[in-house]
Amino acid sequence: MRAGALVFFAVLFAAPLNAQQSDPYQALVAELASPEAFDLALRRLLESDMPAAFRSDPDIAVLEEDCPGLIQALVNASTPMLTELNAQGLKEYRVSLRDLLAARLNADEARQAADFFTSELGRRFVRTVSAEATLGGSLTSSLSNEAGSIDRRAFEQDQQASVRSGLAALSPADLQAVNMIFASDWGRAFAALSPEIQELKYRLVNADLTPEQGATVEELSAKAATAYLEACEG
Repeated sequence: MRAGALVFFAVLFAAPLNAQQSDPYQALVAELASPEAFDLALRRLLESDMPAAFRSDPDIAVLEEDCPGLIQALVNASTPMLTELNAQGLKEYRVSLRDLLAARLNADEARQAADFFTSELGRRFVRTVSAEATLGGSLTSSLSNEAGSIDRRAFEQDQQASVRSGLAALSPADLQAVNMIFASDWGRAFAALSPEIQELKYRLVNADLTPEQGATVEELSAKAATAYLEACEG
């Protein structure tokens, strides 16, 4: 079973203040990958993407039709593990993202990017995009094969849809301001990192669960489904 079949990695977490001031790359990571951003993406996963992916499975859909609420019971059973994986993914992504930023942006570009993303507009931009992030197609693809792996094309389509939805959710004034900022030298340098950032996300969401994690997920899901179906039929 793949971690990507369960936990989202968002589109775009916080370091100690002194580290942010002395390291522009860490300051940038603190805004791009904040706990708030991950929590927003996890909420979207639990409330929308996972239920939709389960409904796309014909076998589960039939059971849900016979016993409405089964899918929500499965989501509820998975939530503790998802929360744990979310925290684990946050730590791993922060390290990988900082390494990438340090390799591709010079210190001045990183400072300018950090200045924007720590501004009111920059934080609003990250919150909006994170709230619109989706892995619906990715989760559906993982349910369609025994390995539970996420199809790369499905993941790329989800990422593109997330960006479109995030930009569409901005006010016209914010959208205009963001477009102008990303037309700057540092903005273009940052935007050029998009494929590599997307690759970091894909590797993370498509990573295998440990045998222990896989066994826990299967046990919790089986228990939840059995209990709910027995109660429904009784």
